[in-house]
Amino acid sequence: MFMVNFKTFNKKSYTLRLFLKDIKQLIRNMPHMKSAFVYERISKQFAERIMLAVTAVNDCEYCIYGHSGSSLKSGVDDEEVISIMNLEYNKSSLDEIVALNFAKHYAEANSAPTKKAYEELVNYYGSEKVNDILIFIQIVSLGNFLGNTVEAFEARRNGFVIENGSNFFETLAYLVSGRYYKQMKNTGRKIIGNRFHF
Repeated sequence: MFMVNFKTFNKKSYTLRLFLKDIKQLIRNMPHMKSAFVYERISKQFAERIMLAVTAVNDCEYCIYGHSGSSLKSGVDDEEVISIMNLEYNKSSLDEIVALNFAKHYAEANSAPTKKAYEELVNYYGSEKVNDILIFIQIVSLGNFLGNTVEAFEARRNGFVIENGSNFFETLAYLVSGRYYKQMKNTGRKIIGNRFHF
């Protein structure tokens, strides 16, 4: 009996509809985004840790290298980068662990965190800082899913079956942003050097 063995690409990626939905959400949150960058209630290192925690769940190959490199460049040490990539936060500051756990939960819950998790976040950090945390989570989630869409384009060309994919949008994402994601991965690799491997 002849059997075909299809390889499956099952990372979270975008269709045009899902991409536009997330872009609309970011546009609605533009005042919070401006506030997050102007007032810097979240340090560069803290923001990088949050984005790395989300990236570790969403498994964007490009973003893993890019955000690991950015984290190291911002002053996060090697052990903590590895720890966050393993979804462990024992090397992180106690003041940041609540946000890192929420970032992980947000990504695992497909951008729909529980009310309880959100309330715990607000109780710990206050609403202004939580708005900033959410902005960084939403920005990196969009970046991760778009990176996975670029990766899905390449995987489809190599014979993978793309679960819930869109050939049209994968091609568009690759043409528009493929070069950017490859550059981000290469830059991250240069920063990481021989410190560790994914």
